Amino acid sequence: MIGERVFLDTAPFVYLIEQKDILGVKARKIFNELLYQESPLITSTITVTEYLVHPIRNNETAHIEVFWQIIDFFNVELLDIDKHIAMEAAKIRAENVHLKGMDSLQLAAAKVAAADVFLTNDIRLKSFNELKIVILQDGSNL
Repeated sequence: MIGERVFLDTAPFVYLIEQKDILGVKARKIFNELLYQESPLITSTITVTEYLVHPIRNNETAHIEVFWQIIDFFNVELLDIDKHIAMEAAKIRAENVHLKGMDSLQLAAAKVAAADVFLTNDIRLKSFNELKIVILQDGSNL
C-alpha cells in the first residue's frame, strides 16, 4: 500500500470538499491515509471538468478554491488527456460496452500513468479488472 500510485476519480474530491455525509468522513480519512503513506496521487483533466461544473454553475467560488488547494496540497499529478490516453480509452470502451466515455478516459489515464489503485465511488467500474478498483463507500481498502 505504501508507495502505491493512486488515481483519484472525481467522486473522492466531491465527497472530500462537500463533507455532506458519511462518505465525506470516509474521503477525509482516505486522503489523510494517502498523505501519511506518501502515496503518489494522480488524476486527470476529466476530474477538473467533472468536479468544477457544479461550483461554477452555482458560483460556489469557495469550492473552486478548495479543489485547487487540495490538488496543490496533496501534490496531485494532473494528467492531460492526449491521443495516447484517448486511444487507450477507445480500446477500454470497445471491450467494456457498459462504460461511459468519461469513465473510459479516466481508466485509460490511470493505466497510462501506471496507477496501482483507482479510487472511485462508481460500483460499475469494479468490473474493470486491469486496475485495482477501490470503492470509497466500502471504506479504506487501499
